[in-house]
Amino acid sequence: MEANRTEHDQFLQPTTKRKILIVDDNKDLVKILEMALNVWGHDVRVANDGLSGIEMAHSFVPDVVILDIGMPGMDGYAVCKVMRKDPKLKNSLFIAQTGWGSPEHRRLSKDAGFHYHLVKPFDLASLHLLLESKEFDDGEELDNIRFHPGKYGTNKK
Repeated sequence: MEANRTEHDQFLQPTTKRKILIVDDNKDLVKILEMALNVWGHDVRVANDGLSGIEMAHSFVPDVVILDIGMPGMDGYAVCKVMRKDPKLKNSLFIAQTGWGSPEHRRLSKDAGFHYHLVKPFDLASLHLLLESKEFDDGEELDNIRFHPGKYGTNKK
């Protein structure tokens, strides 16, 4: 039976369960991302602005924070900097998700404390693979996720 599974079927299998916080003001994008993460077996919380995200991160203590950069009020760079100062979040992985992909935006993400910088629209298969395989250490290089080009697609710089 296992040999008959397609790559698509394997993509839909639950992953290692992670606590994930999504902070983004785009409610339509959040719904899609939240649905995918729930299907993969993760425990997901959502905040639609930076201040709510900071409060939720402190109480929820996520393994992963997926954070929009271009939010009204407190932008994602500022939110990430505040969250990274919280000792409870010292082992959390920070992923920027943004429409901005220039080298300057990537530098700003790195300076704010993000581990990864995903440019919208990013492909969910790559996010799935990152969450499945990622060891949460602070030494990762900031870049788009690039697993299995041709199989799941890539995010171009």
